[in-house]
Amino acid sequence: MNGVSVTETITFNLATYNVSFSESGLPSGTKWYVNLTNGQTYSSTTNTITFQEPNGTYDYTVSTVNKEYSPTPSSGSLNVSGKNVNQNVVFNLVTYYAIFTETGLPSNVTWYVNISNNGISEHSDLNNILISLPNGTYYYKISTINKSYYPVPSGGNFTIKGKNIYISIKFILKTYNVSFEENNLPNGTLWYLKITGNGINKTFNSTNRYINISLPNGTYTYIPSSNNSNYSAIQRSFIINGSSQLIIINFTFATYEVVFYVINYTKNVKWYINLSNNQSFNSTDNSLIIYVYRGNYYFNVSVSNKNYYILPNYGTFTVINKSLKINLEMYIKYYNLTVTETGLPNSIKWYFNITNYAFFNTTNNEMKIKVPNGTYYYNISTNDKNYRPSQSTGIFVINGRNDQINISFIPVKFLITFNAINLPPGITWYVNISGINFYHSNNSRINFYLFNGTYYYNISSQNKSYKPNFYSGILNVNGSSISINVTFLPVLYSVKFTEYGLPQGLEWYVSIGNKTIKTYSNIVEFQLFNGTYKYYIDNIINITSSERLFANQSNGYINVNGKNITVDVIFRIQYYLTIIVFPSNSAITNISSEWVTINSTIHIGIIPINKYKFIKWEGYGKGNYSGYNQNISIKMESAITEKAILNLTYQVKIIEYGLPNGTYWYVSIQNYTISTNNTFIPVNLINGTYNLIFFSSNKDFIANNTTMEINGKSENISVYFYLLKFPVYVVENLTDQSVYWGIKISGPYINQTIKGYNSTLIAYLPNGTFNLYIISPEGYHVSSEKLTVNISGEPVKISVYFIINKYLLNITIFGIKNTTKWQLYISGKTFNGQNVNIFYNFTGSTAQILIPNGTYNIKIISNTFSLNESNLNINISGKNLSIKVSTNQPYSIFYIIIPVILILILLFILYRKRKKPEETNEEEIEIYRNDNLL
Repeated sequence: MNGVSVTETITFNLATYNVSFSESGLPSGTKWYVNLTNGQTYSSTTNTITFQEPNGTYDYTVSTVNKEYSPTPSSGSLNVSGKNVNQNVVFNLVTYYAIFTETGLPSNVTWYVNISNNGISEHSDLNNILISLPNGTYYYKISTINKSYYPVPSGGNFTIKGKNIYISIKFILKTYNVSFEENNLPNGTLWYLKITGNGINKTFNSTNRYINISLPNGTYTYIPSSNNSNYSAIQRSFIINGSSQLIIINFTFATYEVVFYVINYTKNVKWYINLSNNQSFNSTDNSLIIYVYRGNYYFNVSVSNKNYYILPNYGTFTVINKSLKINLEMYIKYYNLTVTETGLPNSIKWYFNITNYAFFNTTNNEMKIKVPNGTYYYNISTNDKNYRPSQSTGIFVINGRNDQINISFIPVKFLITFNAINLPPGITWYVNISGINFYHSNNSRINFYLFNGTYYYNISSQNKSYKPNFYSGILNVNGSSISINVTFLPVLYSVKFTEYGLPQGLEWYVSIGNKTIKTYSNIVEFQLFNGTYKYYIDNIINITSSERLFANQSNGYINVNGKNITVDVIFRIQYYLTIIVFPSNSAITNISSEWVTINSTIHIGIIPINKYKFIKWEGYGKGNYSGYNQNISIKMESAITEKAILNLTYQVKIIEYGLPNGTYWYVSIQNYTISTNNTFIPVNLINGTYNLIFFSSNKDFIANNTTMEINGKSENISVYFYLLKFPVYVVENLTDQSVYWGIKISGPYINQTIKGYNSTLIAYLPNGTFNLYIISPEGYHVSSEKLTVNISGEPVKISVYFIINKYLLNITIFGIKNTTKWQLYISGKTFNGQNVNIFYNFTGSTAQILIPNGTYNIKIISNTFSLNESNLNINISGKNLSIKVSTNQPYSIFYIIIPVILILILLFILYRKRKKPEETNEEEIEIYRNDNLL
């Protein structure tokens, strides 16, 4: 160091980093605070608080002057470790319960509370509805699905002010006016009305024409009466359905019932009652009811059907104050019918049956029968089967006189029927009656007729695969038909069942019809006729409680059709699959416990019910599954037990705050994700601790993940989405830290201004395009005050270059030539404290320079001229400045002529003023004086 000691002082400054708190949720302009435990307190009415701290751990608390909001988190720790730290805070409204309690509704009827000024609607079929609300005034309306009730009050307003509020609602059953109007009663008559139905049984009375009653909706019956026994009215039903009614009741003068009753009445016979008051009544029943007033009456009786008559056919009756019954009796008119037979041997009984009337028989050749008028059907028969009537049925008509029928009997043949049993259709078979005839048929029956006698027959078949069970016989025909059954027997064929798969020494069996064959061998054989048979196989042979042998078929049909048959029976090992659901009422499965063939693959599905959640499968046995998949597949290599374990779940309501309306958001819980565009997600979870991961379809918003514990009760979890923001570093080029400047930002979700003395201002912006306006410090400007900032998921740095504002300084020197050279020396300080020492060279009478705001000393230096004032002090303050100076040189002719001209102008002005003093112009004089001084 050139032999000289040098001492240098090095100052180390403590490094600090930006700590930024960003809030969401507070109303714009609300003041909030960040308090550090080291005694520092910061506040803001914007959504950001930024300060600097050196490395270290700091505890903090967050609060606001608006106590209707609470912060999340309200406290915590920050670790500053060599980089900036950002902390998001979400303010949420503090809520209280509005508790609505109803009375008056029947059980299990749903009712509603609608909060009109925030769109909340809740309903319940219990007595209470709870709605969570922040402080404020709200308007509500009450309704119910049961329109037979109306609420009191039906609506109103209430105010939440730092505590729960209770509102009572009373539902009242709607009633409607029913007005009953009577007609025809004498004025002042007391009349009664009994109302029953829908839980009501009450009597009302009045001496006026009207009785008014209020009733709810329903079906009712009214029974009218009066204290005047001469009048009566009819009981009727009516329905109330949401409106009032007027019901007219017509009372009529009292009449009394007279019943005419006919004994031994014949159905549908019309008869008449004629009264002495010229009234006539008729009936087609056994009784006739008429209504008459009190008095004496004469009557007579007649019948429209002349086959009948009624006694007595006339009489009298008297009506006083009660009903009467008059008995009559109907009689039928009879005529003689004579029936004569011919052809039967003596003493042979024969029969004459009249349909729906009577049955007659005799051994004589004549019958006499009494019959009323009418048309009759008859049939004739005899107990001697050697004879039959030539006409066994007929019709006769009795019409007011006697009648006669003649009958003849003739000898008869008897039907002989041979029935072929078990012979298939289409096969021709034969019956030969010796000496008489030869009969054949290809269906199951042969019919022919024979007189009484003894006959020989034989039977045969065209198809020799079938044979009759007998070939011949004797017919004894003795007064009746004969039916003979012939059973054709087919040829027997072998039906053999062969098993595969059974271990030696195991017994099995096959059943066909009533025959069962058991064996220890592998073959069961039957001898069967042609035909279709159903068989049954001992298809299950148990080895243990969980292992068995199972045949491929337990039953079936075989068709024997002219040849032997072999049936293969294959036994396979089956294992028992046991499916257990624990608890038993917690789920349903697609299959139940069952036997399964060895090596089969079984798919088991389970659906939890009753608020249970599947936990895991516990499997036992070769091929089992143990694990956490809900739907599983297993291979039956042994007996297997699969136990599904489920746990009871509790409802968790996850409530979202901060997202724009209609935005889809998601919560990931363990291995599944749920989404919605509503403000909450309900989910059922078992007891335990869960990590909740939140994200949104709008990538501009994020939420902090959280941990939740379920411990035997339902929970509500709040998730706060806040706008994702990235730092925008706006760096200016000035090194002077005393410069106060700023930025103003506008765009989606943002409208804020940031000012400061730092060389870098930091704004936190979400994704999007924003307008950034530069607020220049005093004395500076930028080339473009408006910039466009595009945020796309990462920080942005913007450089701002401030340019000092400079103003035009014009200097004019009077009295020098345009070729004169001179110098200008400027010294002083600019507005920002910078020293100025500058020399300029100029030629001519004028000079122009640009200079910033400041206070300066100007010296004009020349070897060829001198000035009246060559040393000037000036101040530049936001505008241009002009300076004019004059030289001290001797006057030239120019400088003589100019003053002379000015003197002449002045004399002219004085002359004008003397002539017209009121027109003197002071401004011009001043201008002259000023010019003269220059």
